[in-house]
Amino acid sequence: MTERAQRIYDAWEDEYCRQKPFYEHRALASAIRETINELQKGTTVGTVIMCADVLELCEELEKL
Repeated sequence: MTERAQRIYDAWEDEYCRQKPFYEHRALASAIRETINELQKGTTVGTVIMCADVLELCEELEKL
């Protein structure tokens, strides 16, 4: 497990657990937003997020 995968999961879980009734779409949006934030770290403005980076992150999340 990596720190960035954990932060993405936490963003989803925090939003998911806060919703009564549950609104999965809000939790998913929160997780996607955090995914983009994590993938943009260390890159310059306008840098394209590569598919390989997203797939690598998916593997990290599966290991949680």
